[in-house]
Formats: sequence, structure tokens, C-alpha cells
Amino acid sequence: MTGGAALARIGLYARSETRLFHVALARRLKERFGARLVLYSGNPQESAFYRRHGEGVFEEIVEAKVLHAAAMEAPTGDHRRASIDGMTEIA
Repeated sequence: MTGGAALARIGLYARSETRLFHVALARRLKERFGARLVLYSGNPQESAFYRRHGEGVFEEIVEAKVLHAAAMEAPTGDHRRASIDGMTEIA
């Protein structure tokens, strides 16, 4: 995959403490590489901020409430997984 193809469409997950950085980064990626950017935000306030300050930068702004909720859930059942080499288990 060439650098241009790798940067054709980019997804960013918004964090309130880095919101100004994300807007600047998105602008740079769009200007320099012509990237199409999708921003995933955690709540309506973040979405509103990015719509206001990132006007024309993001192709789409998606509130990712479901992803955020799933990430915060405690593991249930047997959550052990095999290691990368497949030889040992990680608890």
C-alpha cells in the first residue's frame, strides 16, 4: 500500500483534552494528502465543538456512544485469550 492510499481515508477518535490538536492535524492531513477524515466523538458536546471549529475539515462526525459504552464494560465470563505465539495463555 502506498503512502497516498494509506492516507486516503482516516478515522480519528476525538478526546476532549486534545481537540485543538485533532482539528489542526485533520487540516494538515487534508491539505497535504487530500485525506478524507471521519471523526468519532463520545458525546454531543464534542461533536458540536468539532462541527464549529473543524468546518469543512471532517467528511463526517459520528457520535460513537456504543463504542465508548462497550469499552467501559467490565469483562464477563472467561476473558482469557491465547498469546500471540499460541503457546501460552494470558489471564
